[in-house]
Amino acid sequence: MKVSKGFLFQERWRMKRLEMQPDGWPCTLAECRPGHFLVSWADPEDPKIETDLLCFKSEYSDNNGFIHAFNEAGEYFHSGSTTETRNTIVQPIRAIWVEYES
Repeated sequence: MKVSKGFLFQERWRMKRLEMQPDGWPCTLAECRPGHFLVSWADPEDPKIETDLLCFKSEYSDNNGFIHAFNEAGEYFHSGSTTETRNTIVQPIRAIWVEYES
């Protein structure tokens, strides 16, 4: 491998894919470490439709207990009041690059 301008290059091109893997047990947003997490979200118009949202929790919060977390669109993540948001169950995840086998 050689390093050029702060980027890492390999001599041969190898295909990689980004995998999201659980990083610990599900917990509340307040207990979750800063970083990426998944949350299951039901559609308010049709609760049978659930989706997993990829979100990000920063290390910051304010004096009122509001946690600075963001959804996949870059908007603030919230699920009602500050207390409800802090108690939302989330799954911390980590991203890992996995090389395809050739």
